[in-house]
Amino acid sequence: MHFRASVSSLLAFRAAGFGPVERTGPMQLAFFRRHRRFFMVLMVLAVASMVLWSIGSKVWPTLMAWVSGEGNPEVGTIAGAPVRQRELATFYRQIRVAGRAARTLLYKLAPSVKTPEAQADLSFQTAGRSIWPMVGDEFLNEKPSGSDVLTWMALYGEARQWGFDASGLEVEARLEALHKLGLTAKDLKQTIAQEAGDRDFFYGALRVDMTLRAYVDWLMETTAVAVQPELRRRFARIDEKMKIRLAVLKAEDFRDKAPEPSEEDLQKQFDACKQHLPGQGPKGFGYRIPDRVRIEYLVADPKAFEKDAEARAADEDVKAYYEAHKDPDYLVKEEPKKEGADEAAPLADAPKEKKFRPLEEVRDEIRKILLDGEAGRLAREKLQADVSEVRSMRAAPDLRIWADGAMVVQYRAVPEMLTGEQLAALEGVGGAARENRGLAEQALALAELVGPERAQMAVGELSEVFTDADGRAYAFRVTRCEANHEPASLDEVRDKVIADVRLEAAFESAVAAGRALLEAAAEPGLEAAAKKAGVAVEESDWFPRERMVPVARMGRWFAFPPSLPVIGPNRLVVAECFRLDPKGQRRTLITLARERQIVVIEVVDRKAPREAAYELMRPLLVDEVSRELAGSVHEDVFDREAIRRRLRAMLTPAQEAREGGVQPAAEPDEEF
Repeated sequence: MHFRASVSSLLAFRAAGFGPVERTGPMQLAFFRRHRRFFMVLMVLAVASMVLWSIGSKVWPTLMAWVSGEGNPEVGTIAGAPVRQRELATFYRQIRVAGRAARTLLYKLAPSVKTPEAQADLSFQTAGRSIWPMVGDEFLNEKPSGSDVLTWMALYGEARQWGFDASGLEVEARLEALHKLGLTAKDLKQTIAQEAGDRDFFYGALRVDMTLRAYVDWLMETTAVAVQPELRRRFARIDEKMKIRLAVLKAEDFRDKAPEPSEEDLQKQFDACKQHLPGQGPKGFGYRIPDRVRIEYLVADPKAFEKDAEARAADEDVKAYYEAHKDPDYLVKEEPKKEGADEAAPLADAPKEKKFRPLEEVRDEIRKILLDGEAGRLAREKLQADVSEVRSMRAAPDLRIWADGAMVVQYRAVPEMLTGEQLAALEGVGGAARENRGLAEQALALAELVGPERAQMAVGELSEVFTDADGRAYAFRVTRCEANHEPASLDEVRDKVIADVRLEAAFESAVAAGRALLEAAAEPGLEAAAKKAGVAVEESDWFPRERMVPVARMGRWFAFPPSLPVIGPNRLVVAECFRLDPKGQRRTLITLARERQIVVIEVVDRKAPREAAYELMRPLLVDEVSRELAGSVHEDVFDREAIRRRLRAMLTPAQEAREGGVQPAAEPDEEF
């Protein structure tokens, strides 16, 4: 009965139009095909809802935090007023943008500014009107201290309270002054794009920066009254100028007239200096034999790789090199002004359009530069591969087997034992260097000579690759070394001792001749007296006591002695020159014992410091001098802790706990 019921049910199921299971698939697919648009819309809505839910789950808490104020928390207080994260980040970014812009413009314009007055004006309009020379360590680093940012923000608030706000007109006037010094609209636009990205933010940053610098300058002025004489003295060192005539008498010029020394004189000289290395004994003499080495080396000549390097000297490479190096490599230089022509010139020269040598004129020159560079690189790589192979061997091999028949890599040996000075004098290999370390210096830095702590290599070890000025690559090894020691007897260094004794006698003759020349110049003058004595006389250009060179980083200056004819830079000679007076003592004699020279000097004229230039330089001088001479007063004014106490600037406990610096902000809402 159950069987009949089952069969009846099956027949009824088929009579209703439904087949067996294998026939239901096509019918179901047909159903989906008929309603495919509905199902596609349903799938799209499902995917979209999943994406929105995923995004919303992450963004919603942040959005609610910003709406509720939690996304802009209080990070500190100034005089009891809360300072929020976005305020602090915005101030930090403004000072950083303005400081980096000032530094960029100083780098960019410095090479084209020639006159001392224009250089002083450029330094004033960049470093002199920005706070970055004082806060550079905090604001230009990748992670400034939040506490220091808050300190300078407090000082900026005090500046505004005292009415030191820089106006938009002051910003425009500053940019106009930089334009007169050579700043182009293109350069300014590029600087804004690189440092700020937005013109309005850039101008606002300059106003904040200039306001803070103006207030700091005022504070320094009011505490630096006592150092005004020092400002004048320091300025006189760089702007008071002198012109001289000088005659230089060298001991070498009197050597031929020196008598032959006796054996007793030679032995006395030898005994006094035999324990000293050359140049380190009495009067600069010394006969101790220095450390010496004997070397052999491999050399790879880039000329052997020129054919392989030709692919790097294509026209597009030449053009790319020209565009990257035309300023200043191919800049057309102006004719130098005649003496005295700059006296009536304005303090800030008008900008002039730069002119460059055309590409066609320098194409072959650039092609050779590219060819030499690529050939040198290939030579270094080839030799480096050989060095790696040699170093991988357990026993030191004979280097001659690496000298191939094609003369790409050659083997050479130096048979003599050489000192460092002699090794450095060898052609080619002597001038090779690696990472600012000369090959000769490396060859003497042996464990056997300087000890294992200071050693750079050992006897028998093959060096890294060194290169010379012509691009040749060298790898050497020391085959023998000898530590410094006293000579066995006078005979070992006799020639050197004879030369030194005669040189000392010649120097005494030069001193006597110099004194005679000085006495003879009393009436007719140095030029006439020197002509009669057969001594050459040189006349200098105008020079100061010190030449101040601005260094873009931190806006600081460094002083260097000016270079004089024949003798070059020499602080002693320059100092003695400024003891002379055109209306008083006009001549003097200076003994340069180490150089074995006698210098007779006569002053031609002298110029007093210029008041107009002093006013331009004064802010920078105040920055330098007042820090040195009024240290204790300035510590009270500019000490970070003193400012924080005076203005009650402090971080919140939460910010204090997480204090560790902040990253430079791309947007003003950056988290501190």
